[in-house]
Amino acid sequence: MEKICLIIATIGLSLIGATLRAESNSEESQVVTIVINDDSEEAKGLKYTLEIYPTEIYFGDVVYFASYIENVSDEVRKPRSLLIGNPGITSSQLEKEYRFHANASGEFDVIARESVPLQPGEKRLLNLCSLQFPPFEDLEEPFWKELRESAPSEGSVCTLQLFKYYYAKDISGAATRREETLTQDILIKPRSEKESLLLEKQRVKALELQTIRNEKRDGKFVFSPPEEEDGYIALKGKEYAPSHFVREALGTPLVPDNPKTLEGWRKLDESFVDGTLRDEISFTRLLLEYLTADEGEKTEQAEKNLLDWLNALPDVQREFFLRKIVNEGYSFFHQTPFADKNRALLRALYDSLDDNCQLRVYEFEKDIYHATSLVPPKGRYIRPSPDEMLEDRSEETAKANASDGWRVWVYYGQVHKEKFAAKLLRFDDMLNQVYLRTQRGELRRDLNRFSKEDQEYILEYHRLEL
Repeated sequence: MEKICLIIATIGLSLIGATLRAESNSEESQVVTIVINDDSEEAKGLKYTLEIYPTEIYFGDVVYFASYIENVSDEVRKPRSLLIGNPGITSSQLEKEYRFHANASGEFDVIARESVPLQPGEKRLLNLCSLQFPPFEDLEEPFWKELRESAPSEGSVCTLQLFKYYYAKDISGAATRREETLTQDILIKPRSEKESLLLEKQRVKALELQTIRNEKRDGKFVFSPPEEEDGYIALKGKEYAPSHFVREALGTPLVPDNPKTLEGWRKLDESFVDGTLRDEISFTRLLLEYLTADEGEKTEQAEKNLLDWLNALPDVQREFFLRKIVNEGYSFFHQTPFADKNRALLRALYDSLDDNCQLRVYEFEKDIYHATSLVPPKGRYIRPSPDEMLEDRSEETAKANASDGWRVWVYYGQVHKEKFAAKLLRFDDMLNQVYLRTQRGELRRDLNRFSKEDQEYILEYHRLEL
């Protein structure tokens, strides 16, 4: 379970060291911040923190983890690598314990991926991970089954255990491995019988799908239900895979038994008490309402409902849903009839995104729409768009192939001005279409959109050909 492995990593990175600070988020929940105190020379000037939300949940709810790094020195610093082993959970009421799924290595490099230096005073989001207590497919594992059957009405306090590893140099300069066990209490409250039956139904379906995938992958454990035909969501007369609307951290929760319509998601949303599992469902419902709303006031209201809901979440939880919107908007929604709404939503959220997400949205607009008015995040490398890379090489390409008739062209498209190297092949005066040969292949463009100089060149060439 790759998602859970990432979670484990995040947990480890911030749980080293341990000064707890509880910030009240509401009457029913809180965000816990753990500050890492790593006194090794390699971590000098760096401060790592982990935010955990919530620590009071219902059985089957999700706990969110967000890790941060801050440069508290006066110099530019690079992140330091920290490791963490597989998380487990215990209860003083039970003899058994449970280990969350992880890959075979048991260790995860948390920081090495984030190599961008930090400026003095800069604080950066490093990683987002989440755990479901318990995962759908493990509802009948001995620990969870006994916990569910024996839990008092006020719930059971369980202890989340994390095994931290990090390396520090000794007097001789050799790196030695240090280990430490870290803990965080989680209060798990029982669900109603109705909700428990819904979760049990999902467990059965999850095991069926797990068996199918294990057979296809030589018995390797993979819990990522395939998007079967009956799991598709119907919107505006078309069907879409549910994974584009459902956050994947729960192993695509409730898929493929998910509702197939917006109305079905509304009913499912009303079936659960307030909690993070319901938040996952509410997110999908609100996103579907926004995408399917009629243009005009209804779209504006649906967008407001989604944004207000997101803004009301604690920061650590909201980041997960923002990432989902950005990832799907970047990779999928711009190819659908919802492209305009997708772009509007990304722009509405832009100022609230972290640097990594802002960079993706900024480059997305440049790649897809060929221009953007968004301001890129400071201090980040901005990858040139395909058009910019082609334009940068246009002069060189035209010069190298001048003897074969290549030259630099200026074309005023519907979105932006293009500059590219090409060779004129022919001009169709009946259709007013110009055919050119570029490095990407043959290109057809409207004569009237070329620069005046290019139009004169095309018409002169055409007269010579006649």
